[in-house]
Amino acid sequence: MSEAGWLLYDGECGFCCGLADSWGRLAQRAGFSLAELQAEWVCERLARNDGGADATSDELLLLLPDDKELGGADALVEICRHVWWGWPLWLLSRLPGVMPLLRWLYRRVAARRHRLTVAAQLD
Repeated sequence: MSEAGWLLYDGECGFCCGLADSWGRLAQRAGFSLAELQAEWVCERLARNDGGADATSDELLLLLPDDKELGGADALVEICRHVWWGWPLWLLSRLPGVMPLLRWLYRRVAARRHRLTVAAQLD
């Protein structure tokens, strides 16, 4: 296990791969390692933890050293906790009602991620 955990993304999604390329170094400097959800060890680990869950998630996953799994907005907020300039978002997320809003926003973007990839390629 890496120092802070593993950041898992959809390696078959252009949008996700682009974000991993763009922001991966930041996550690595914060102590996280990156891996594709489709990696064999990831599939085995998720199946073991979730009793057969498949690794085609609609959200990024964060595997923490204590075996805890965070997904989507919860994962992003946890990463923010490890980056000095991300602390304001992490602190904001502790206020009542903020996490449900961040989760809603994350799900909206995640649901449209394949269209976002196409739109970015057309520009």
